[in-house]
Amino acid sequence: MFRRLFRTVRGRYVLIISFLVISILVVLSFFSYQMIRTSIESRGRAHMDSAIRMISQQLDEEYTQALQISQHMTSRGVVGKQMNEMMRAKDMYELGEAKRKLGSNLQTVTAIGKQVELALYYSPEEGSITATTFMPKDNFNPAQGLPIARQTRSVTFHAIHESKSRFSNHPVVSVAWPDTFLFDRNLIIYVEVRTSVPELLKDINEEDASGYILFQLTKDGEICYCSHQEYANQDASALCFDGSELFGMSNHLVWCKNQSNSGYTYVLAIPRSTFTEHMFQWIDYLIIGILIAIILICIAVALFNHLILRKLQLIVDAVNAVSRPELFMTSKRTGMTEYDNLMERFEDLLEYARQLIDEVRVKEEQKSKLELETLYYQINPHFLMNSLNSLYWLARLNKQKEISDYVHHLMEILNYSLGRGEKDPTLRRELDISRDYLALEQMKHRFTVIYEVEEGAYLDSPTPRLFLQPVVENAVSHGMDTDGHLKIIVQPDESGAVIVIDDDGCGIEPDLIQEFSSLDSIKMHGGIGLRYTASMLRQFYGEDCTLLLENKPEGGARATIHLSMWKEASHDTGTDY
Repeated sequence: MFRRLFRTVRGRYVLIISFLVISILVVLSFFSYQMIRTSIESRGRAHMDSAIRMISQQLDEEYTQALQISQHMTSRGVVGKQMNEMMRAKDMYELGEAKRKLGSNLQTVTAIGKQVELALYYSPEEGSITATTFMPKDNFNPAQGLPIARQTRSVTFHAIHESKSRFSNHPVVSVAWPDTFLFDRNLIIYVEVRTSVPELLKDINEEDASGYILFQLTKDGEICYCSHQEYANQDASALCFDGSELFGMSNHLVWCKNQSNSGYTYVLAIPRSTFTEHMFQWIDYLIIGILIAIILICIAVALFNHLILRKLQLIVDAVNAVSRPELFMTSKRTGMTEYDNLMERFEDLLEYARQLIDEVRVKEEQKSKLELETLYYQINPHFLMNSLNSLYWLARLNKQKEISDYVHHLMEILNYSLGRGEKDPTLRRELDISRDYLALEQMKHRFTVIYEVEEGAYLDSPTPRLFLQPVVENAVSHGMDTDGHLKIIVQPDESGAVIVIDDDGCGIEPDLIQEFSSLDSIKMHGGIGLRYTASMLRQFYGEDCTLLLENKPEGGARATIHLSMWKEASHDTGTDY
């Protein structure tokens, strides 16, 4: 059966598509499951961490507020000093006045924190309340019956509990601070502040429908407060809270732990079933999506087979009928606009191919002709150089030094321009050729040439071929006479080299200076030599190279060339023959 399927394009197409679809679905399902699981766990962990930090910060602020108020109530605080004054009273009048001031100061201090539910002095020796903002509940003793969250050497911090005020049942956090007052009298300072954490936790649960549970742990890792009564009496080790991990899972809970800056330990937990509910919901969506994708793929394969493969076979038959030598095809129509257009384009392609074959045939003939012409042009310079060499030695034999020197300089220039000898031109070689050219011109005009070339490795950097000679020629041709002076200055700079060609001739036409304000040599109408120089500099160095022509105020002209040698260049140095 499989052999029969593999004999046709349709069978292979179905098998390959089926294999690909199954493989893609399996891989996609695996990675989607892992991604969904990781994403939900990451989001849940991030949200739990954010919520526990917010709760921890709120509780720290409330504990700090209670501690600050209790500091005012110590024997050294504002309220505590008034307590000492009350103990120092000698008669009933002084006692009454001291109690009034004590109550006033106590109300003032507790009024700073609007959430203060109760603040009082308790005498453990007498078992009674010495001073208070509101009446506490019966038989209240701050040293007994309160859950302890943290205990230092002098202060006891209580976990969240119900207010001990007779007029309030709000949840509060409290501190108890034993202190010694006048006449070695021991009192316990008790301050409780209403906490907004239960309301904050309720808002978070309503917003996310998550069912978060808040635990407050002691220093030993025991549970001292739980917002859900079901877990209030359980051991922390049974819930896996006793480890050092900040995030974990137990059989029933997923939890996140936070150690606040003040040393309190809080745990925010969520039922594991609620935590995984979102993941299972996304997995259901994934399964439904995969089933829908399989159905759509099957429908697409069937439609593709019916609408595409059958029509494609007609095109295959037409292409197979093409006669190779003549590239001729019998036109067929499939009844589909796109396929018919494809057939027409294919016919146009065949026509274009026939034209290309004819053009290639013509170009091959032209190439053969051009190779013969190139060989001819290579022979002519060779003959010319041999003739000049003979003329050079003939002048030397006849002791015609000026003629031999002239021919020597001319041969150097021609050899360099034809690319004979060295392969890659350099700035040093360009300066040598300019010397040869100026030597020829000095035989006619006898002007003075001054070279100021700073020696350095930059002189051996590659340059375009014959870029300097046209600029020198332009300086000579603009008014140089027998009394003229030409100065060539070459020195390195940060980007490469600067070449200055300075003359005292009659200057350059303003139109030509304007044309050479940039190296856009394609559009310039200046001389052929300067156009060549501008074009070669731009091609070799790019936009960083500049050629500046200017007239000097005292007379004469100056050409300045900036070569960017230290940047990457195209190194197309010119045509070699």
